[in-house]
Amino acid sequence: MSLDFDLMNPGTVQNPYPLFRELREQGPVHWSPAMNGWLVVEYEAVREAARTQKFSVDSMGPFFEAKRKDPVVKELEAYVRHWLVMVDPPRHSRLRAAMSKGLAASRINAMEPTIRRFADQLFDNFEQHDEVDFIREFAYPLPAMVVGKLMGVPDALLPEIKEWSDDLAQFVSAGPGNREQRWEIARKGSRNMAACFQELIGKRRKQGGEDMLTQWVKNRDDGIFETDEELIGNCQQMVFAGHETTTNLFANGLYHLLRNPDQMTLLREGADPATAVEEFLRYESPVHTFTRVVKEDMVFHGQELQAGQRVFAFATAAHRDPAVFANPDALDITRTPNPHMAFGAGIHSCLGAPLARLEGKIVFEMLPQRFEDIQLLDPEPPFKPLLLLRGMEHLKLAFTPAA
Repeated sequence: MSLDFDLMNPGTVQNPYPLFRELREQGPVHWSPAMNGWLVVEYEAVREAARTQKFSVDSMGPFFEAKRKDPVVKELEAYVRHWLVMVDPPRHSRLRAAMSKGLAASRINAMEPTIRRFADQLFDNFEQHDEVDFIREFAYPLPAMVVGKLMGVPDALLPEIKEWSDDLAQFVSAGPGNREQRWEIARKGSRNMAACFQELIGKRRKQGGEDMLTQWVKNRDDGIFETDEELIGNCQQMVFAGHETTTNLFANGLYHLLRNPDQMTLLREGADPATAVEEFLRYESPVHTFTRVVKEDMVFHGQELQAGQRVFAFATAAHRDPAVFANPDALDITRTPNPHMAFGAGIHSCLGAPLARLEGKIVFEMLPQRFEDIQLLDPEPPFKPLLLLRGMEHLKLAFTPAA
């Protein structure tokens, strides 16, 4: 029986790494009938797939063309198609320049006191409960609060912005269930978020500010963002990417720390939390796969790929490649160097990586300080059956505050 990656297989969703190992042993690239595309599972091949401009990142383009008459998909396309992660050069270069001006290092670093204050507030709530869902009570709200503050979204709007982003995930992150129902939920989320940002953009034009959104509005007025749809679409992407992936970083990292108590001991004894974060990003990457489309017929690592075919380059598989990482199935929070690809590679590497790293460093520095013991209440929390992202449904824990 040929090996294949299938999101409908619960075992594969829960633990894909044995399958990835078997696939790597047979070769770097495989055709998947279940995915109707090519699976890339070897480090160097994944790196090349993520970097090469022989593939297009506009993986949604063919879908939008095929669904041109569907009013729900058409409304979603109005903004999603402008997301930086789905745009090829030369347009990609212009949009990346527009967005990077709002993500200057000085602005990111200035967020540290705010991140610590938000984290402390959320940790304080743990003391009121015998059992905590770490994802719902911390890993989800913290990144949403941070990215909202960075963009200048009023605190009162943050819960709604987060909810709309969750709705949008029903369309952006491929998963099981009735597609039409998921798309309708996503359309409402996209519509509400777009209206909210349209109002905030109008206020920034009148009043200005020191936040990232103010910089982006200036870029729109200067013509770097050419349309309001480009600006609003990338505001949506910033919210979505800025909290979905960081949520997974926090939860996946803590889960594996608790499954590896020797590593938690190292962290408590002074191991560098920044280095630990890099290992969490490798060991259970928040990003599952990079999706690409073949531009023209070609040979890629021994396989004949045809124009229009989809390519799924699994970062999660690449990060367990023994040709690059010694003892790859072991968590080692002191591992260095650590050339993971959790933030992508090449021109499409994640603009928000410095913010995610800062948040991760702060959280995993604070956790051992705030809590003398953390107990994993569910030894096998379910992972979500998603293609693009890698994260759990919930993470139930018991926390004992430090004296």
